[in-house]
Amino acid sequence: MSNGNGTINYLNAAQDAAQQAVADLQLFEANNNEALRSMAIGADFASAIGSIAGAAAGWATAGVGLAGLLTGGGKGDSLEIEVSNFSSQPLVLYNYNPARGNVSKIVQPLSTGESDTFILDYPDDTFDTSTQIELDFLIGTIQASVTYKYTDSGDPGRWQVVASIDGDGGYKFDTKLQLFGATFRANSSSNPSFSWYTSPIESSSGQMSLAFYDLAAA
Repeated sequence: MSNGNGTINYLNAAQDAAQQAVADLQLFEANNNEALRSMAIGADFASAIGSIAGAAAGWATAGVGLAGLLTGGGKGDSLEIEVSNFSSQPLVLYNYNPARGNVSKIVQPLSTGESDTFILDYPDDTFDTSTQIELDFLIGTIQASVTYKYTDSGDPGRWQVVASIDGDGGYKFDTKLQLFGATFRANSSSNPSFSWYTSPIESSSGQMSLAFYDLAAA
């Protein structure tokens, strides 16, 4: 569908999302191979192993830190959404609207290659079908919204994704356990073309990822 600044495509079929994701990943690797190769040549094996060990320790400490941020002290449900920016555009979370849940950590503005975690939790209680979190992003010059709604589909339940790009009427994805995605192909060079991908989980508590990429050419 076309909407003002470009053409929007919501990838509700798993295979369609996977095929586009492969193309976008290939574009990402092609654009970053030289930088990655330079980093590998500039570091010897020992220092590389040390960096990996240090990163692992850092993540372990980060996990403890995230648990301490929960508003209910970790007694109720909590959902972590890891947002990654693999696009060439700045990615900024500028608005977030929770329902039956508390926001205890937000995502900071992300440059290319950066990730951060958003946390929604509910002190001393569980999420139910009235729980949702809407995340509104600006990627370059274009708005993209992704909403996660908890449903009673599956066992015990699962999250459904609802999305909107560039102010369109929005799209509700199926309540399935699979890869979903969306693409925006700009109709002028003044706006970015991009894609994003996410996969819902079948649990009220847990972690999901939301990743943004530059859109590969058709």
